[in-house]
Amino acid sequence: MEGHVVGPPSHLHNYVVEFTAPNGESTRLEVEQHSETVDVAIGSEVPLLVRPDGQRAIFDKKDPRINIMALSKARQEAQKRADEERFRGLLEG
Repeated sequence: MEGHVVGPPSHLHNYVVEFTAPNGESTRLEVEQHSETVDVAIGSEVPLLVRPDGQRAIFDKKDPRINIMALSKARQEAQKRADEERFRGLLEG
């Protein structure tokens, strides 16, 4: 299956986000979730990239707060540090 991604289907969401547009007005727009981003909680703050006219916005999928790969790497590093600390604690007894 060259060129195809195999795995469980991912369910992406559309979110209604509210932000202050460059002109200072409060604006609501629909934003699509990308496969590179995690689900975000309702009411949470999320990183957005907004067009200067304020008429379009997208999630900043490179932001480590919502980027799947960055969050996964951070969790792995935290687990590694916790394992190392636990091991040192056992050695020092």
